[in-house]
Amino acid sequence: MDGWYPFLMAVDKNNVDMIKLLMNKSAKSGVILNIQDKDPLIKTIKNNNVEIVKTLLNYAISNDIFLEINEHKPMTLVINNNVIDIAELLIDYTCKMNLIININEIVIKYISKIKIERLKSLRKHGKQRKCNVLLSMKIDYNN
Repeated sequence: MDGWYPFLMAVDKNNVDMIKLLMNKSAKSGVILNIQDKDPLIKTIKNNNVEIVKTLLNYAISNDIFLEINEHKPMTLVINNNVIDIAELLIDYTCKMNLIININEIVIKYISKIKIERLKSLRKHGKQRKCNVLLSMKIDYNN
């Protein structure tokens, strides 16, 4: 496992206790873990591990780490795999970090994989938390 270190190995093995231990040890040492390196959040989402996603996002919030939620990474993956619990955690993260989550760019590519009602539910979740969730429902059903 070239380039892997204990934190990434713990993520890969879904070992939440080890992840928390390493986070606590790093905090006591004044070291901030690079949770963006080799995408531990993506690995955790692929493993559908809500507890570790929550742990990573809380760590990012506590250490003022900005994770790229839009683009072609976390939010795309959760929508593509229909993992609404994790999508809501990502929305909460963006709210706490005062970021804008743009579901538009993700929806167009994956609209056939998830129901419109679920997308509306995600938007509602963001509004309830007073987050900036952009969702355009402009869909051309003729093409």
